[in-house]
Amino acid sequence: VLCDGQVYLDGSASEAVSVHLREQSVYEKQTIGSNQNSELPFRLEQVTLLNQDGSPCSSLISGESAAIALDYSHSLHASAAVEIKVTIYNEAEVAVSSLASTLTNGPWRNLPAAGHLTCRIPVVPFPMGSYRVAIGVVVDGQTAAHLRSAASFRVDSSTFFPSGRLPPARHSAILLAHEWSNTQA
Repeated sequence: VLCDGQVYLDGSASEAVSVHLREQSVYEKQTIGSNQNSELPFRLEQVTLLNQDGSPCSSLISGESAAIALDYSHSLHASAAVEIKVTIYNEAEVAVSSLASTLTNGPWRNLPAAGHLTCRIPVVPFPMGSYRVAIGVVVDGQTAAHLRSAASFRVDSSTFFPSGRLPPARHSAILLAHEWSNTQA
């Protein structure tokens, strides 16, 4: 990568893309206010998208890891069951992924009064484009929050396939790791 005619980074293509996106990325932590049931004592305070390095961002690289961090506060009783449901929508408003705490952890109980919940995505499987993150919070079977647009992000590049190529977005809502082989008949 060159900067003002000088070599700024001498490394792999994925390193160059990561550095470029990190420096070009302008992010905002999404502070949550509306669309929460004020009668239930659980609140999402902030949603932050984190890149592979754990830094806040607004752009991800397909093929790398990412995370969605949720800051919360509550005054629930200790046995309250808390479920988090995240749905990611593409530009066509198609739900391309559902990340629910109950699919991997079960409901949370005995959460600290304030803290952070983090959903790690080991490999971002999305083609280039814009995405919207919706979040639902269920406490003891009651909806405590439903945030239609809790966060948004872009995928601007990819290291997903070794070739560096991607199928057109109209042919794929997600990217799927695969290999081809050829054997003699």
